Amino acid sequence: MYDNAMGNAIMIEAARALAASPPRRSILFVALTAEESGLLGSDYFANYPPVPKESIIANVNMDMPLFLFPSDSVVAFGAEHSSLGAVADAAAAAEGLRLVPDQLPEEILFSRSDQFSFVRQSVPAIWLSSNLESSDPEIDGPAVVMDHRTNHYHKPSDDMSRPIVWEDALAFTRANARIGWGIANDDARPTWNEDSFYGNLYAPRN
Repeated sequence: MYDNAMGNAIMIEAARALAASPPRRSILFVALTAEESGLLGSDYFANYPPVPKESIIANVNMDMPLFLFPSDSVVAFGAEHSSLGAVADAAAAAEGLRLVPDQLPEEILFSRSDQFSFVRQSVPAIWLSSNLESSDPEIDGPAVVMDHRTNHYHKPSDDMSRPIVWEDALAFTRANARIGWGIANDDARPTWNEDSFYGNLYAPRN
């Protein structure tokens, strides 16, 4: 359920919200497959999109957010690499959420989910994800997440019996919709930061 029915449900609801208040640029909503087999679906789409490659200016990924406990913060993977970081920060703040740094940098998660296929095509990307820390001091957030990963991740028990803090899911969905609306309504294309490792590796420089 969390991986990745939750991500797809958030994408559908974000699409519904953006269709009701369309931004200036068009947005493609894409459900990808075979991520676990090597980003195969996203790699194919990023290389053979149904629109001109140069018209794809950003990628916003939605992959397995966890709402197992209340939290007032989120992580934006890729925020330090491009101008999308500022967009994500503003979107999160508008929903009462704090943007915090990657808490597991040793896992290099930014290069392991579908947004990385777009990064390799020089497209700035961002992936909003849930945070490890709970806003309830009685809850050990990292322990709850570790239990989920050990006992439910990629197992049949990852189903609708899992706890969901719906208020957090709503704020998270609205933040994602705000990110999409902000990108698509901006006068300028997103840009890579000068000190971005991925920007310098994959983006053409004039």
